[in-house]
Parts: sequence; C-alpha cells; structure tokens
Amino acid sequence: MDKEFSRLLARVARNISVAESGVVHEEATAMQNDRTPLAELINYVIATASAANASDIHIEPMATGARIRLRLDGELRDAFQIIPAELYRNLVSRVKILCRMDIAETRLPQDGRFTFWQEGKDLDMRVSIVPVIYGEKIVMRILNNQQSLKNLEQLDLTENNKAILLAQCQKANGALLITGPVNSGKTTLMYAIMQKLNHSERNLISIEDPVEYKLLGVNQIQVNEKINLTFEAALKAVLRQDFDCLGVGEIRSRDTAEMMITAALTGRMVFSTLHTAGAVKTIFRLMDMGIPGYLLAVALSVVVSQRLVKRLCPYCRQAYKVKADSMEAKFLGEKYEPDRVFYLPEGCDKCKGTGYAGRVAVHEVLVVNANLSNAISQGKSLEELEQLAITEGMIPMKEDAIGKAKEGLTDLKSIMTINYGD
Repeated sequence: MDKEFSRLLARVARNISVAESGVVHEEATAMQNDRTPLAELINYVIATASAANASDIHIEPMATGARIRLRLDGELRDAFQIIPAELYRNLVSRVKILCRMDIAETRLPQDGRFTFWQEGKDLDMRVSIVPVIYGEKIVMRILNNQQSLKNLEQLDLTENNKAILLAQCQKANGALLITGPVNSGKTTLMYAIMQKLNHSERNLISIEDPVEYKLLGVNQIQVNEKINLTFEAALKAVLRQDFDCLGVGEIRSRDTAEMMITAALTGRMVFSTLHTAGAVKTIFRLMDMGIPGYLLAVALSVVVSQRLVKRLCPYCRQAYKVKADSMEAKFLGEKYEPDRVFYLPEGCDKCKGTGYAGRVAVHEVLVVNANLSNAISQGKSLEELEQLAITEGMIPMKEDAIGKAKEGLTDLKSIMTINYGD
C-alpha cells in the first residue's frame, strides 16, 4: 500500500468532512502552487505516474468507491488504494477546475487540458471526462513535451522502412497515410514526419485535434467544433493558404478524405492518420469512404501501418530456443529455425520486476509504385494487392515483428497478441 497516498487521502477526508455540502469549493489556481489537500493528492498521482513512465491515468468510479489505474507499457495496472465514493466527486470537480470545464455538467462528456510542471519539465495533461453508471470517469493522458517527441531515427523502423519514409519526406507531392488502431503510435510517427518536413523554405500547416506538441516553424491549427472549426472547415481554408505540406490529425469523414486526395493531386505533400487493420486494407477503407480507386492510384505514395508491443528489458531478458512442438513454432511457421535464439522477460530492479521497459513499434510500409498503382486502377482484390505489395518489396508486419523478436527487442508472446488481419 502506498503510505503517502493514504496520508494525502486522509487529509482530503478531514478537509471535506467540515464542508456542509460535502463538496470543497476551491480557487481555480495552478495546482502546483495550491497546497489544498485535493491539489496535493492529484499532484502526487500525476507525479507518481510520470515517474513510472505511464502514458495514461484512469480514475474510474465503481459501486463502492473509485480506483486509479496507470497504463504502463500498454497495460492498465492498479496503482493506488480505492478512493471512497464521497471523496471522488470532489476529485472530479478539482480536475474540471484545472481544465476550465463546466463543474455543474455531469451528464455530457467534456474534454480539456492543463500543464503540470514537475522538476523543470512540462507535462501536458490531456483530459477526457465521460459519464458512466456510477459517476464520471476521468482519463488523463500524459504528454511529456521533452521526452515523448521523437524523430524518425528513434521509432524502431528498420533501415529499409526508414529509408522509404526519409525519401518520401523529400518529395514535393503525394499522400502519406499512417494507419493502425487506437494507441498504436500513429500521432508519434506523424510528429516525427512533421519534424523532418519542417524547413524554412516550406509552408507546413497542420490541422489537429488536439495539438499535442507545439513545433516551432509549423503553422498548427487547433480544431474547435464548438465554433464550427472542424477538420473540414479548417481544410477548406488551408487550401487557400499556399501550403507546401499539409498534415491532418485524422481522416474522420469522406469530405476530409476527398479534400486531402485532391490536395495531393495538385502537387502538394499531404499526410494524415486513419484507423485501419493494415497498409493494403487502407486503400479499401478509403474506397469504402467514397474515394474512387483511380484517384487513390495516382494520389497515394506511401501507407504505413503499425502497432506497439512490449519492449523487453535489456538488463534481464533471458535467451532461449523455441521448441518444435510449441505454439511459438506454429506461429513462426516457415520462419522457424531450431537453433534461433529468442528472449523471454525475467524481471529486475531496473524494470521493477516486470521484464519490460517501454514499447517497441512494428510496421509494414507500402510504397504505391507504378505496378501497384495500375493494380489499384484495375480494381484488383485485397488478396491480389497484398500479394503484389509483398512481391514489390513490402515487408509484412508479422515478419517485421518476428525480426524484432530475433533482435531481442520484444518477445514472441507479445507479438503473438497482434491482430495481423490474416
């Protein structure tokens, strides 16, 4: 049990017990300069999560109280003792104050953000609050503006895939799409591409919701649907802004997809993210959204699909050989080699006994060359396009994942959990 958290929770309880309404009303001042018990409690939770390199903090009400979980290496883990139900309402109100949300509104979702300063570094806290059956659930995403922002050299790309993306960043036109499920690192890769494209001779514009990192030299537009500044409205305006490169945080509608493809066809470089299960499947997803195949064949340049898996702790990983009759051997299939060394998580002080330290990205990168462009125009099937893509040099994600397991970056158990869309 976390003794410091228990002490702070007791202080909050004592403070709230004297309030007639059961709710503490506090000034909307900066949390780290406010010494009220609630401020100190939230301060402690965020500091603990940051020190553990958590990506998200989940605070969720239940029938008998509220629990706090941290997302560490992609998994949610209980982190503190249960918060009594009568105290949780106050904690929600405090978070709303920090984010300048409507404290009285408890029936509708709300989004906000605030900046937290810890030991000389800024933590940008992106907050989502949604109503659930026992109250309001809070999710706070921790964005460390110094540590989380990475370049292409830091994103676990193979030399071949990195060379493809670096070449794409030198092109003057075409569409580059980054795909994958939620929490697969799409935004991180998009920002790495923006950094590579960011030169003084280019007018680089991005449309984001939200702007997660502020990049000097990039004209970043924050979507605000409350005033009808949607992705579509911002994109229409940007098309008249004489841009060289355009990044759109996410393709959410047919209108956005159409305008992006049109921009790519006019000799501009555009890039965005999309939720799909694979690189080739992205083409069919866009066609489902109403984009004709003949336009995609001309406009698309590169599609990157990626996932995140657990990264093995380099200090304690243990080498072993896969047995021929095991599930791992079946998963490896033709890639199985009896003498090949793989690695297992062990656990040590450096990884806090988990055997893992962060996450590693696995990819497949589809280059739409002349042969693939012709096949798309001809309306080839998904299976035909995927086979042609491999023939033309695309390394399937499963093969990329196995390669990283061979390097000892991750373990077979972790990559066997990926949905490869087979």
